[in-house]
Amino acid sequence: MNLGHSRRALLTLAPVFAACTSPYLKTGETYLARGLLPIAIEVLDQGSVAEPGNAEIRDALILAEQTHQYQLRQEVSRLNDSGQGSRALERLVLLEESARRATEAKRPTEDPAAIEAERNKLTKTTIDTLQRSLDERVGRGLDVKADLVACRQLLAMVEDDPALARLCDRLRARFKLVVAVSADGDAARLLAPITAEVTRRHPELFEIVPLEAKRHNAVLRLSLQAAVVDEQDFLMTGRQAFHTFVPKTGKGGGQLEEEVTVPPTDDEINAAKRKGQPPPGPKKVKKKVWEEVKGEVQDFTARRAVSVPYQVVIESLVSDTIAVELAGAHAASDVSRYHEYFGDPRAKSTHGRDTPNGRRNARPLAARVTLQDRVQSELPQLIVNAILERVE
Repeated sequence: MNLGHSRRALLTLAPVFAACTSPYLKTGETYLARGLLPIAIEVLDQGSVAEPGNAEIRDALILAEQTHQYQLRQEVSRLNDSGQGSRALERLVLLEESARRATEAKRPTEDPAAIEAERNKLTKTTIDTLQRSLDERVGRGLDVKADLVACRQLLAMVEDDPALARLCDRLRARFKLVVAVSADGDAARLLAPITAEVTRRHPELFEIVPLEAKRHNAVLRLSLQAAVVDEQDFLMTGRQAFHTFVPKTGKGGGQLEEEVTVPPTDDEINAAKRKGQPPPGPKKVKKKVWEEVKGEVQDFTARRAVSVPYQVVIESLVSDTIAVELAGAHAASDVSRYHEYFGDPRAKSTHGRDTPNGRRNARPLAARVTLQDRVQSELPQLIVNAILERVE
């Protein structure tokens, strides 16, 4: 055997084996198969640095990058065609960044300089479209709250435009609610998350100030009523009777057998005739003995629900009108179940219940205070969504 040749063969195969077992490649391809392209690219990019000679990682990275760039390109076209220039610009920026990274690493990609030129052209077109649309509506007295969003987008893209800044200030003065907040008791704990989320999602429309501030033009009042508890102790909600057959056992524990007489079959009789033999007689055979067992399962259910009624009012002090009024109730609930088995214990395994057997083993219901805390933790997001749905 040529040991030198074998050693060279092993050295040649080693990189291939390493590449096939690379954790970067395995993880990256998993994310790639799931369509999570940005994560796949990040993992494979790390792998290309850690294993610079791994051709499989490089190929997988190129595939992931080009697939992601194709998707971004499709989104840019779709958003442009639907008149959403600002969102198309966001995708184009991501495409340009991806192309620059690939170019620096000498991987095939679109020309980043060409994408930059496309981005500059789209920026100018988007600014012109937004400005023209805004001027037209404002000039006709048709300005709406959405124009505040357009103003913010324009100000982010235009470095210095005093006329645009003045227009945005005028729109803010007309539409923006400078809201003082008021709440008592448990409702006061909800004000902070509600006001923070409202202003985060719509800084053009909302500014929250203390109640004693002189410049507010609206007041938000939040009130919670006493929690309403609806609960039911364990009640039977279903029952099922059933039966099955089990081995009948003797004193020794083994299955009993009985001797029975079995007449000959037609096949046995015909076989004897063909051979010219007399027909066979009946046979004595041993047969295992089974017995029927019966049982019944009764299902029991308990439930508890805690509901908190709430009311939100935003009153405009400028027009002396109610800008937003919400009233409702939000609930959290819990359910516990168990079953009781009656009958032959040998049939017990056939009822198929996954609930505990016996009330003593049933899970206790969540405490009232726990359910009330859950309601109050969910209420802020529910109220924020309702407020913005009406204001927008």
